[in-house]
Formats: sequence, C-alpha cells, structure tokens
Amino acid sequence: PSENQTLRAIFAYAEKNNSPSYRLVNGSIIGNEQYTASIGARPQWLEIASNPNKREIVGAAIDASSDVNARVWNGNSWGNLKELTKSSRSNYKSIDAAYESLSGDALVIYSDLSGTASQDMIPRYNIWNGISWSAQAQASSVGAGPTAIELASNPNKDEIILVTNDDAADINAQVWNGNSWSSPAELSPNAFSTGQPFDAEYESISGDGLIVYTNGTDKRIYYRIVNNGTIGVEQIGPALGNRGRMYNLISNPKSDEIILMVIDNDADTRILVWNGNSWSDKGEVSTNTQSTTYMGIAGAYESNSGDAVLVYSNNQATPKFRVWDGVTLSPQQNGALGQDIPRWMKMASNPNTDELFLIANTRNNHADAHYWSGSSWARTSLSTANSTSTRAGIAVDYETS
Repeated sequence: PSENQTLRAIFAYAEKNNSPSYRLVNGSIIGNEQYTASIGARPQWLEIASNPNKREIVGAAIDASSDVNARVWNGNSWGNLKELTKSSRSNYKSIDAAYESLSGDALVIYSDLSGTASQDMIPRYNIWNGISWSAQAQASSVGAGPTAIELASNPNKDEIILVTNDDAADINAQVWNGNSWSSPAELSPNAFSTGQPFDAEYESISGDGLIVYTNGTDKRIYYRIVNNGTIGVEQIGPALGNRGRMYNLISNPKSDEIILMVIDNDADTRILVWNGNSWSDKGEVSTNTQSTTYMGIAGAYESNSGDAVLVYSNNQATPKFRVWDGVTLSPQQNGALGQDIPRWMKMASNPNTDELFLIANTRNNHADAHYWSGSSWARTSLSTANSTSTRAGIAVDYETS
C-alpha cells in the first residue's frame, strides 16, 4: 500500500442475534455498528483475512448450529454469502481463512462432520477466486476430527501451512502449494484435544515457515521449519514451566524475526523470540492468565518503528503489555481499562503507521476495541451483549489498499 494512503481497519464481532456485527475504523475513529446478513444462528467463531493485493476481506464464521458460512467484503459492503457446511463444530475453533499472497485467492478451511467417521477426519475447504466460491474440496486426512485449525500464508508465494489438532489429541501439519496439499506430518501423537497447542507463521524475508507445538507430556517447545513446501525434521527449543496450551506466533514484516507468546498448563504466559536461526527465552511475563484454553495473548509489530507490542491477560480488566524493540523487552505496563477480564484477544497492525488495534471479548460477554496510537492505549466498547465469552466471536484486520 502507498505510505500516504489512509487504510481502514474492520472489526467483526458476535452479538445475541444471527447477524455478525462490524464496524469500520478510519485512523482512531471507530464507526457506527453495522450488520451483515443473517447466517441462521448466533456466531460463535469469527475469522477474517485481508487480501494483500487489493481492498477485499474474506470472513468466515461458525454459528451455534455448527454451520460454516463465508462472505466477502469488497471495500463497500459484504456479499457473496455462502454456506459451506451444516455440520461443523460450534464448540471448537475448527475454522480459519487465509489468502495466497500472489494470486489473491482465499482459502476458508474448516471441520465438516457430515460424512462417515473416516470422512470426518478430513479438513474441508473452499476457494474464493475474486469472483465466486469453488465447490467444497478436501485437504489430507489428519486421522481424527479436527478440533482446532490454523493457517499461515507465505508472504512470497502461493503457499499456505495448515496445522490442526484433533479428537485424538494429535497435531498434524500439511502444506498447500497453490494447487494441492502435501501429505500430513504428524507432529505430536499426544498433546491436547482442546485449546491451540501449536501455531505457524512465515519468516518475512526468507519465506521459510515456522511451526511450533507441544509434543506429548514434554514441557519443551518443539518446532519444525518449512522450506520450499517441505516440513523439516523435529527440533527442540526452550522449556516452559509446564506444557504449552495456547500458542501465538507474531511475524516481523521487515525481518525473519518471529515472536512466540505461549500460555502453559499452569496459566503462565511466556515470551520467546526466534531470530531466524535460534530461540531467545525472555521469561514468564504473567503467572495469572485467565485460562489455559482461551487465547488471552496477542501481539503485533508497528509497521514503521519495527517494535512489537505484546498484550496479555493477567486476570484483571486492564490488559497488560510489554514492548519488544528488537533487543530488549520492556517492563510490564498497563493497557486501557476494559469492561471485564479479557478472555480472547486478536490484534492487527496498520501497514502504513505505528497504529495497532486489539479486539477482546471478556468474561461478562462484552466486546472491546483497544486502539494503540504508537505510544498509548484507548478503549471503546463495541458490544455489551456479545454472544459468548468462551469462544472467539471476534476478529480484526486492516484493508491493504
């Protein structure tokens, strides 16, 4: 995007109706609440992804009836609503969306339990090509029904990593090359069937992928490198205080640095930094996270300064944060007071400025927007009737043009 262009953020969030709510943001000004078309039942999980090449965003939702719906934002309105399945999993984050970086095609991938037991082990997906949705297609079987799904898109080519965990507590990864999926690599045969004990991101310069995960009962971080679509051998990183339950990787857009925020099975939050070759453990920053199965951690890089702002729940209504400047992790600081203790958090970075937005849903079923100006936080209430605090019915991203 042009450095002089003002880019809008978009918030999507659930309320106690069947239509996902959204708001547009210009700079720090959050617009009025608007609604998309009904998806048939209350939204439970929301994901949005922004096209890197034009003003377009794909949104996907699982509702309370376990239906999966997808739609497209064209810069002015939401349209092209398509129901992808009636038989997903409303109690799990079994959905994600990502764009291919060159073609601009988007993939929405999800769990579909409408078939036989063996068919239910196969993640399903549909592709948005900028004009229409494809028919449903299949990724590679992961051996049990997926309970969590995460995608990571290579910034340099049309390659996407898919990582899942499942009912058997296995973690599997496979790679999309723009046309087909690789055979899955089983990363862990005995992790957790709930939460997200894994994540994946790409190094921005090299284009190598990084997959991190919990392996069995081991307290150490396990990881693999994805090079040219091939998932590499297992490697072992630093130890946590207990097994990792919730992983969140944040990729530096200007280097091969990737930050890992992780909540372990003791509800402690830890920060580690990957420099493209090795790990640096920055230690525990909280010993009192709200839960081991909510993503009460989020981070994003400021686009100009290159600093990373890392936010985490400390079981208080005011989120805590630290800033990583590439050398030093700052002391803990207070964010803006929210409506209640945040449970799920997501962040997005303005591609042209040091502005960031965080969206959180809270213990008392509210949704908050937190605006980072580059130096301080301000909070706006989005909703006081969010559909559920136990699921991530929230999303935020920026338009790229």
